[in-house]
Amino acid sequence: MDNRFFKLPLQFDLALLSADLAACEARQWVDHFNKNDYDGNWTGISLRSASGEAQDIKASVSHAFGDTSLLGDCPYFREILASFPFEKETVRLLALAPGSVIRAHRDAGLGYPHGCFRLHIPITTDEKVQFTVDGCNLNMGAGECWYANFDLPHSVRHEGSVRRIHLVIDGLRNEASDALFGSAGYDFELEKKQKEHDPATKAAMIEHLKLIDSDAARSLIAQLEASLFNVRKAPSGNTPQPDSCDWVPTGMIEIENEWRCQWQHLGGISFTAPFFHETLGQIKKLPANKHPIAACSDVEFLVSEALKVDCVPPDAFIFHVSRCGSTLLSQILSIDPHNIVLSEVPLFDELLRLPYREATVGEDFAAGAFAAALRLMGRKRTGREQHLFVKTDCWHVFFYAAIRRLFPTTPILLLYRNPSEVLRSQQKIRGIQSLRDTLEPAVTGIPMEAFEAYDMDGYFSKLLELILGSFADIARTDTNTVLLNYAEGPMGMLQKLEQATGIRFSEEEQRAMEKRSLFSAKRPSEHFTPEEDAPHPPVSLEPALRWYAVLEAMRTEAQNSR
Repeated sequence: MDNRFFKLPLQFDLALLSADLAACEARQWVDHFNKNDYDGNWTGISLRSASGEAQDIKASVSHAFGDTSLLGDCPYFREILASFPFEKETVRLLALAPGSVIRAHRDAGLGYPHGCFRLHIPITTDEKVQFTVDGCNLNMGAGECWYANFDLPHSVRHEGSVRRIHLVIDGLRNEASDALFGSAGYDFELEKKQKEHDPATKAAMIEHLKLIDSDAARSLIAQLEASLFNVRKAPSGNTPQPDSCDWVPTGMIEIENEWRCQWQHLGGISFTAPFFHETLGQIKKLPANKHPIAACSDVEFLVSEALKVDCVPPDAFIFHVSRCGSTLLSQILSIDPHNIVLSEVPLFDELLRLPYREATVGEDFAAGAFAAALRLMGRKRTGREQHLFVKTDCWHVFFYAAIRRLFPTTPILLLYRNPSEVLRSQQKIRGIQSLRDTLEPAVTGIPMEAFEAYDMDGYFSKLLELILGSFADIARTDTNTVLLNYAEGPMGMLQKLEQATGIRFSEEEQRAMEKRSLFSAKRPSEHFTPEEDAPHPPVSLEPALRWYAVLEAMRTEAQNSR
């Protein structure tokens, strides 16, 4: 028996599973939200979710989960869920297309020893699907029920020809589930022994030891933290820590009601990928980052470290509406090794939105941590760095006031595009900002009940209206902003950036940048292909189109006044 994974003594009717699946196939499935962890096509739809919406496929941490309307059309799925003697949280159908790969990753704390677990029931599968957990391949047959400890590294490679679809059930451990797992041969004694080294146990010990004011307690804390978090303490005196320039903050995690910052080692990798999460995907394979928590510190350490570094102050912030050439502009800038380009950094988004997710976190705390993280990201790692450009997420215009208070003189570029074209691009490949439940209503000002979860066009049209309206307000009141239209082309946008920042790129640099502009922003090996003309815009887009006309008039006036 192997506690890491095993088949439960259950077998479900494949014909009935397929019948319910057919009902679900008629509904709209959505792309998996974790773009960093897969290549290809990975989609899903929910039978139970934190919001009660079928298009909400996030495995959320929530105090309440509800059945979606889809479950009402699936009598056999309802029967299966009712037969399990434990509380169900998220329940989804997840589909992986042939040729797709889910890269190796961990779902922290998702394993039976941690009190929450995940079951997989394959409905359609292929013998050439390689589902690997902790280095072992699981051969899961259709209609079977499997458990795996997904706190361990796991990955999927689909080299077959049939779309693989699993019913995926997240549950909470109780006595009845213990009996079920015991019937499959789960080794509770082994679990008990392994818990002696469990990270959660060590974290609890650390918090208790902090209450004891003694050298012995402090020594034990240092040992436990070193083994659990590989915590980097501030170096003594003025002696720099070896390779310190290659450690950067990458995320926030709550441990025992205290927010801590996660760190990762860059291994010499530069920020040249189209998006920062792609850089994180590269570095997580490095030996220094393979621990469950590679490095962790309190926020005070983040701030104190930021004050010590020799960094490049930001030359410009790039605000944008999405699908408007901002990624290509950042890719052009990254051609020059003198430039640091930070493109949609997940940590920046976490910090800006933290007060909206956690009531105990104040805006001043988040702003200070954001400024510190930006300094550390803009550190001079090679000595060649001269300029720093920050491309925000498209919704970060709602944090304009906070960013402007921190950086009152930094130029801000407002990059936009005809809303019809932006919506057309979103309809082809949806971004997470098209999903109503992605952004907190307190951030956007859009009430949760204003749109159904499936009305992605309506919700995104409203979001575009608010973003473009904010652009107009900022451009009217902030003289250190520049309006850029996608139609000006990448080199035209670059010229305006030079004017706004006072930076002058050499002829050689401009030639290299122009060559890069001929290729796709997100797929640098492919030549850029213009999109088809957008169809007649829906009525919901009319307010955004009016704001677009306002911005165009302001941009034209600014150009004529030069």
